[in-house]
Amino acid sequence: MSHENKPQEIIEVVADYAGIEGDPQFLPISKGDIVRVIKKELAWFTVEKDGRIGKVPKNNLRPFPPPPSKPSTVPDLPFSIAGYSWEDFEFVQNIKSENSDNILLMKLIETGDFYIFKRISLKEKDKKTIDDEIKMLKRMQSQYTVQHFQPIVKDNEQYIIAEYFSEGNMRMKIEQMKTLELKERKLLSFKYMYQILMGLNILHSQGFIHRYIKPENILIDKDGNTKLDFKITQSTIIEDIVDCVETKCYIPPEVLNQEMNNKKYENDIWSLGVIIAELITGDHIYEGKTFKETIANISTGKYKQLPDYIEGELKMILVSMLNFDPNKRPSVNELLNTQLMKIEAQNDVDNERQQQIRKQILSSSSQGSYFITSWKKQDFERKERLGKGGFGSVYLAIEKITDHLVTTDHLVASDYIASDYLLVSNNQVSSNHQEAANHLVAIKEMDYYSEEEKQMILREIDIMKNICDTIRHEYPSSFLHVVQPLGFFINEEESKINLVMEYCEGGDLKQFIEYLKKNKIVLKEEIAWKLLRQIIFSTNQLHTNKIIHGDLKLANILLTGDFKVKLADFGLSKQLQEGKEYTLANGGTKFYLAPELQHFQIEQVSSQVQGQVDNKKPPMKRMLTTASDIWSIGVLLYELLSQHHPFISQDESIDANEDAVIHRIMTEDPPELPDIFSGKLRILIKGMLIKDPIRRITTETILEDEDVTAHLSAN
Repeated sequence: MSHENKPQEIIEVVADYAGIEGDPQFLPISKGDIVRVIKKELAWFTVEKDGRIGKVPKNNLRPFPPPPSKPSTVPDLPFSIAGYSWEDFEFVQNIKSENSDNILLMKLIETGDFYIFKRISLKEKDKKTIDDEIKMLKRMQSQYTVQHFQPIVKDNEQYIIAEYFSEGNMRMKIEQMKTLELKERKLLSFKYMYQILMGLNILHSQGFIHRYIKPENILIDKDGNTKLDFKITQSTIIEDIVDCVETKCYIPPEVLNQEMNNKKYENDIWSLGVIIAELITGDHIYEGKTFKETIANISTGKYKQLPDYIEGELKMILVSMLNFDPNKRPSVNELLNTQLMKIEAQNDVDNERQQQIRKQILSSSSQGSYFITSWKKQDFERKERLGKGGFGSVYLAIEKITDHLVTTDHLVASDYIASDYLLVSNNQVSSNHQEAANHLVAIKEMDYYSEEEKQMILREIDIMKNICDTIRHEYPSSFLHVVQPLGFFINEEESKINLVMEYCEGGDLKQFIEYLKKNKIVLKEEIAWKLLRQIIFSTNQLHTNKIIHGDLKLANILLTGDFKVKLADFGLSKQLQEGKEYTLANGGTKFYLAPELQHFQIEQVSSQVQGQVDNKKPPMKRMLTTASDIWSIGVLLYELLSQHHPFISQDESIDANEDAVIHRIMTEDPPELPDIFSGKLRILIKGMLIKDPIRRITTETILEDEDVTAHLSAN
């Protein structure tokens, strides 16, 4: 395929990669190489170097030339509601304010979002003054300060627009926190303190003092985070703040006492100290019996004794913030460098990460339409182990960021068989069970012991994601019969990659058959047809997109709560190249491998028996085709009906004489299925177990059968 017409993206190699020996699809590269990108995947890029094309790890690359490092500045936030005018908004109500009656709550008609409109008469202030204030507001934009937008003009009045906070302000939060346990009050107070300090840091670094720090000017957004509201007051402006603020309980003593040069950054530090103490204790620390006594206490620096549970570094911080001498109070930066705030800084990073994950999940149209790579181990609560194999272990888990689970039942498909569920209805399922299914995830934990193994696992995750995306794109309105990868996270300390997948609460077909055996239940034919239809339909979705599963077996056929089939474990899956009907096989579960894939094993067995092992003879190549998947399906369906492997008798252990079982797969026909099943069903499964892959029945032929297509749409 030609790449000449595709956009040319140049990438620099930042770390050596040796490729994978014997596999030409992986391209060796060296640090400093300049390569051209052909295709981008989750963990791998396909690139071209000196006329050779191959895959290389994404982490070994960077854009060329590298982008200039961005200075640490205030985050960029949108500062305009572009294209909207007064007519695009709907008046909701007037909002009372102690400073102004000119505040309106407005709704943007198109989106339903609410905004605050602050009315400014052009007669009261000239345009230049307003423009200067808007420029200053723009400089203060951050995730810790109230977001303002470009103003809208109506008649002779200008409206500065600000974001609306439905959760209210810190005054309301102080009252709510009085009902919380002390530990929770402290944790919330530390979080709020850090966020307010970060907002103040924006102001102070720009040369401004807030001077109005009080609970009413600290707003709470829908995610429970604080944002600092403010009026622009530059440190050089001389103005009597006492005359501007009606609520004096948060004004520092030097301002109340109208001392000379009282406009200091430390004014804000004192006010914040009062608020933090109030959040933790529930009381204003200077409060007297009367308002006049409270003001007198502030003026003289007389505050209540801190309770015993305020101790250690927290006590030192609060005492220093409330110091009567402003020159002895710490700066914002000094406070942010305390151990307590450093911990909150990390928590804040995690909270931001979790908020982005929460938005991504909750805004998705369905489970699986997102893929998250920013999860961490602490985001999950691990429950029971669901399975273990050579690849690692699979665990049931709760994804905690979205509070996915309160209570649930761990269901298996046998619950429905026992109650004859499937024979009653194909469409009904308990709403509680369905909700439980949507709230749990399965985590496949895989170990790696080298960088090469790590990259191979990431490549397998890439393949699984691409398969899901392909099937979803080709069949947008169809039920997705593939277990969906939801994301992954890497535990570098333990050298583990954790693949997060949707949880299928019905268990797998292996568990299903074990239940039937234990309870001596013979599978009813209607249920057998239901499973056959879905397995063939889902495999056909793969085959029509030139994907071979490569490891179909009972343990890799999962069931949802309403008994729908999901194919799992695509670690051995292969994508056929254009124009080819086969690819090289690599591994698989021996007792489910088709005869054409057993030749290498049987050749080895025969040579060993005859004492003619030829170590110099190259191994026979095994050709994997779509027919190989059909054989595996025939084996597992035979097991489903007879409750034993077609080439292992009921009295024989599945671990007994492995070579003999492989010999039977190669040379013998399976016994007839029980005659309690219809001849049509038995003949169909027999057609899947034909030795010759060319004569073996295909998914397309099976789906043309009227017994298979009957009721297929219901699945």
